[in-house]
Amino acid sequence: MMILPHLCRLFPVPGPRSCFFPGRSGLLLAGLLAMVLSGCTAAGGAAGDDSTTRLYLLTPLTDKPPAPLPGSGAAVPAPLVEVAPIVLPGYLNRPQMVSRDGEHQLHASEFNQWGENLADNLTRVVTENLAELLGHGGVYAQSPQIASRSAFRLLIQVARFEPGPTGNITLVARWRLYGPDSSDLLEVRRTVLESATPITAGDYPAMAAAMSRQLADLSGQVATAIVRHHSQRRH
Repeated sequence: MMILPHLCRLFPVPGPRSCFFPGRSGLLLAGLLAMVLSGCTAAGGAAGDDSTTRLYLLTPLTDKPPAPLPGSGAAVPAPLVEVAPIVLPGYLNRPQMVSRDGEHQLHASEFNQWGENLADNLTRVVTENLAELLGHGGVYAQSPQIASRSAFRLLIQVARFEPGPTGNITLVARWRLYGPDSSDLLEVRRTVLESATPITAGDYPAMAAAMSRQLADLSGQVATAIVRHHSQRRH
């Protein structure tokens, strides 16, 4: 090895040709060389692991989709529902996954990020959840190309959506439901949901899964309101 002569000059030991013969001094330098090489390998491996960015998504209702809610069957024509883009606070409108270290302190993970814009992800998941809960495909994200005056319109503004210092995830959202007439405000609600089971700090897959479940619970509240108001309009 070319490194060994350099070590001999850096760390001279007594005795002739001690760097090249397996005496006590030679063993000492061999051990030192092994430590240097293993340290470099470990440092390089750790840096590679830390710099790996992992991407996550919130997902719609999975496993066994729930049955359509009462009142959403064939006896009542299915309502059209238009979901406006969900609005997030600025501190959540970033690629990094955010958690709270305290009431006034946030942590954004540089190496655990959302796989798409979080507001777009939330809007898509709520749209898919409502389609499952209402049992039809007449639920769509707001778009000028498919806007309909006969559709219910849903507007959601998220105030908080992240795990706190205890690991429990809190979702705070204000939402408004408009009837087919855009000036017909049917419902104004503030929903506060907190996960019953805390997640372990740094467990980002569990964080994404728990947030998906809370989004499903919010979707369930919205779907119940849509069914109720739609049934009332049919009578």
